[in-house]
Amino acid sequence: EFSIVGNVHLGGQEHCYMETHSALVIPTGKEKKEMTVYFSTQEPSNVQAQISSVLGVPQNRIVVKTKRVGGAFGGKERCFVALIAAVAARKLGAACRFVLDRS
Repeated sequence: EFSIVGNVHLGGQEHCYMETHSALVIPTGKEKKEMTVYFSTQEPSNVQAQISSVLGVPQNRIVVKTKRVGGAFGGKERCFVALIAAVAARKLGAACRFVLDRS
């Protein structure tokens, strides 16, 4: 019979994705407040809903385009990068790109 005594510290862990989070938002149809959003996500419908909610426009005015995303362990569900870029694009009236680096 063995007994092990000591301390164990288990910190939180985030997966390191091959592709970092980035978004490009291009305002289109300024009179209708439309936007095209290029964002790597596992949930384009959620991104569309969140941006429309934040900007106060109908969902059909937000078009989210994404390439196939896989193997992200659920990390590509977060859409704060697209939200930040969308708010900036609306405020500036110009295309905005937001990229997180690995640091």
